[in-house]
Amino acid sequence: MTAATDALDENDRERVRLVALVARLESGELSRIVHDRWTVAAKLAHLAFWERMALGHLERWATGADYIHEPPQWYDDVLNDALLVESLTLHTAAARQLVLAAAEDIDGRLRSLELARAERLLVDHDAAWLLRRYVHRREHLDEIEGVLGGSFAR
Repeated sequence: MTAATDALDENDRERVRLVALVARLESGELSRIVHDRWTVAAKLAHLAFWERMALGHLERWATGADYIHEPPQWYDDVLNDALLVESLTLHTAAARQLVLAAAEDIDGRLRSLELARAERLLVDHDAAWLLRRYVHRREHLDEIEGVLGGSFAR
């Protein structure tokens, strides 16, 4: 096994966990507050956005185009805060569909890379975050399951 293969397998595990969580969610649970103003549905929309963002970066990287985006440390927080308004108004069914499709899309694209190219993601231009999608998923799935408790706990 390689580090890239391990990361892809972890991505798969967290995507399966995401699919299972989304399938178990009842509509009332989607409006539960995770923290601050972030609802479960907003967290799912947030995950969908960042999966699509990673896919966009990956596509640029895969073609050899300049993709490095080195914003200031606070930039992601500003994006998240700006997207929260849309995330909160998004229909909960759409949030479910978007997050599942986005996770499937990025994982499929990562799996389509030759293993050597996937390995290079771990060292080229600090691109490991593109390969290790499971880290971000796990963080937010843990948050959601923590709020919902009970049968949602791993």
